Amino acid sequence: MEKLIPQLDPFADAFEISTHYVGKDYNTIAEIVKTIRKNTKKPIFMKISPHIPDPVEFTKVAIGNGANGIVAINSLGPTMKIDIKNRKVLIGNEKGQVWLSGPAIKPLALAIVKMLRDAFPDITIIGVGGIKSADDVIEFLLAGADAVQLLSSALIYGKDIYERIIKDLPRKLEKYGFNSVEEIRKTKLDIPNVKYIANNPIVDHEKCTLCKICEKVCPYFAITIDTKVHVDPNKCFGCGLCESRCPVKAISGVL
Repeated sequence: MEKLIPQLDPFADAFEISTHYVGKDYNTIAEIVKTIRKNTKKPIFMKISPHIPDPVEFTKVAIGNGANGIVAINSLGPTMKIDIKNRKVLIGNEKGQVWLSGPAIKPLALAIVKMLRDAFPDITIIGVGGIKSADDVIEFLLAGADAVQLLSSALIYGKDIYERIIKDLPRKLEKYGFNSVEEIRKTKLDIPNVKYIANNPIVDHEKCTLCKICEKVCPYFAITIDTKVHVDPNKCFGCGLCESRCPVKAISGVL
């Protein structure tokens, strides 16, 4: 960083620094940020690895040593993709390992963005990970991101995805009842109260088609079907899987 940052500084508006390969030691993170800050007055955004044990502590260290914000998140790994027919690993390094990005990491990215926004109301957070539509952009903004980035989707769906998302965003704002991007950012997410008392499913036997999906997916063997659906309240854990999977919405009362 001592050599690289001064060479790039005249050409940069800001710096985004990946911490993927520097380990999980916060002292090391602190030294990296301090070194970058010593060599530039431009904004510094530290990109957090999903493998960091404590994203809040990472952010505290980064901001405390001169960073202006956080980019969340980097790719996840190692992962592997196997071709069964040809008995080979399809992509990766000499160990067959590759890092995962794109839509698969979006739920993790959203959770970390929300975690950081709750802990740091005033810092800049850039959301990254699985964005491929205007809906995804809105989700990241609702989670607490000030801005978003995407790359994997451009590689998969084409570079014009940036233009398509920007053009589609006004329509999606109208669809979801937002007047502006700023309104999305100021919207507080409603998080349901956690409850530990199980609600047993209520079955509408008039709607039920006896497809048996609920019986097949119930992990507690609480549902049996003959001429109708039967729920054993002593076995039911109230997980809501049956309700979420019912194709005709004949099950309610759990979620």
